[in-house]
Amino acid sequence: MESHQYYEPNKYYEDFIAVYSRVSTAQQDIQKQILLAESYIHNNRIDLDKVIWLKDDNVSANKLAMEERSGLQKLRMLIQQKKVKTVIVYSRDRLARNFYEYVAIVKEFYKYGIKVIFTSTKQPPFSPKLSIEALYGIFAQVEGQNISGRRKDTMKQFPSSIFGYKRIGKRKDVKYIPNPEVVNDLKSFFYEVAETNEADDLFNIIMKYKKILKNKRYEDLLKYLENPFYSAHMKTSYGFEVLHHVEPIISLEEHLKIQEVLKKLKDEVFQAITNAKDRGYITPQCIFCKKDMTFKTSKLGESSYYICKRGHEKIRVTVEQLNETIQSKLSIIVKHIPVDTIKSFVFSHLS
Repeated sequence: MESHQYYEPNKYYEDFIAVYSRVSTAQQDIQKQILLAESYIHNNRIDLDKVIWLKDDNVSANKLAMEERSGLQKLRMLIQQKKVKTVIVYSRDRLARNFYEYVAIVKEFYKYGIKVIFTSTKQPPFSPKLSIEALYGIFAQVEGQNISGRRKDTMKQFPSSIFGYKRIGKRKDVKYIPNPEVVNDLKSFFYEVAETNEADDLFNIIMKYKKILKNKRYEDLLKYLENPFYSAHMKTSYGFEVLHHVEPIISLEEHLKIQEVLKKLKDEVFQAITNAKDRGYITPQCIFCKKDMTFKTSKLGESSYYICKRGHEKIRVTVEQLNETIQSKLSIIVKHIPVDTIKSFVFSHLS
């Protein structure tokens, strides 16, 4: 009689090994991590049929939570399903850059008895003590913050693109020269803001240059005003650093003057901009032509409004009036809807 050998699923998967690799940007080579893992597998005569390969390519651990990294999530799922008992990874910071995330992953390793192999020669062996691994997690987070800080500083000095400038050259030879198509308008914008003393005036200037600068967003215009790049400087913890590869549009003194204006008036103007951008719950229609009315921003402190631009200019309603009317009518309508219908509608949405 022929005999058959049966395996318990959990027992069968104990020999399975998961290799996890991650790089933050497309410019980094994930293949280097994979080659080191292959070397370890070859040197230890591990059957390739027992290896599961997982990766997060062009995935930043500084920008995305661990739940948003598909490769890492697959690894955690396999571990929780007891389908792997060994994890090979280049270094601790490949798993997480955040201290709390790293500790959570380590706790899962402990819970399911996972053996962890680091292929980087600079990495100390995986410790059975949580306190030691937590300390390594702090180092990974600090290094991640340093990398993020260096990247931000680089972007401040060498942005891939910035409104008002043309980027010329590559790498160390890159230079930024003002774009002749918009530089005069941008310079006038800065100068007018620098001489402003009233919130009304600042709001009107922003409204004016929103159109002149090709309908830029309010948020963009405020960013231009706050960015020292236009004065060929970068703000650092010790002051301002000159950017010699940038041709200034305004002086540093003018930039600082603009910051004083914004410090004094920005909150009031920002609230006015928020009000000016507020639209109605629905877009109203003109009672005569039955066409959608046009949204228009208003003056500082006033509600925006809708107007018919098809020869019915007198048909006008503010956003505040429109929303109040809608709310009033809805409250009347809701009172006539059976309670059971409302419950059914709400519960279906909650589900």
